[in-house]
Amino acid sequence: MRNKRFLEKVLTVGTPHCAVACALAAVFIALIGLWAGFFRALLFVAVFALGVFIGGVKDKKQLFQRFFDKDSNMY
Repeated sequence: MRNKRFLEKVLTVGTPHCAVACALAAVFIALIGLWAGFFRALLFVAVFALGVFIGGVKDKKQLFQRFFDKDSNMY
């Protein structure tokens, strides 16, 4: 039962558990493609950030609407 609750937290987008799981998955994917060089390290950071974003932001559509709405009010 305890493992089931933990697994639910890991698979629920927007929870810290899911953010960590997605970040670790992104790190694993990035490490596969990273075996030398600055630009590959830059790719590592980008993939890690993408994994945290995917796992950590529950309502991505609302986040983008708020972000772009701020910019559109400037003009």
